[in-house]
Amino acid sequence: MLQDLLSDRHKRVVEHEMEIQGLLQSVNSRKQESQGPVQIPSRDDSPLLTAKEDASIPRSTLGDLNTMAGLEKELSNAKEKLELTAKNERESQLELSALQSMMAVQEEELQVREEELQDLQIQLIILKTYHLWNA
Repeated sequence: MLQDLLSDRHKRVVEHEMEIQGLLQSVNSRKQESQGPVQIPSRDDSPLLTAKEDASIPRSTLGDLNTMAGLEKELSNAKEKLELTAKNERESQLELSALQSMMAVQEEELQVREEELQDLQIQLIILKTYHLWNA
């Protein structure tokens, strides 16, 4: 049961990692798009300029900035979720280890008690046999 729980949590961690990778790729592609040549008309109706030709012209539009900010926020939230899930998985692993240790101790105690019971059964047989011979 605990193994199933840990397996489920591990799957969620992997899903979160894939989601974060997707967000990172999305952010990177948005950055690359915003850094590409952007044609901007000049004020005096002269030929079009590109962002690469004039470094004083911003490369990103306000919409791109908002989109980037939104993606970065999503990425941040996803990272927090991933960290929390990883923390929970570590705690579950520790709990599983503690439970496995407890089970091992209980199995040892059970084995000792079974041996004691066998010894008592042997003693009972010996006593019954002794009483039959002396009766």
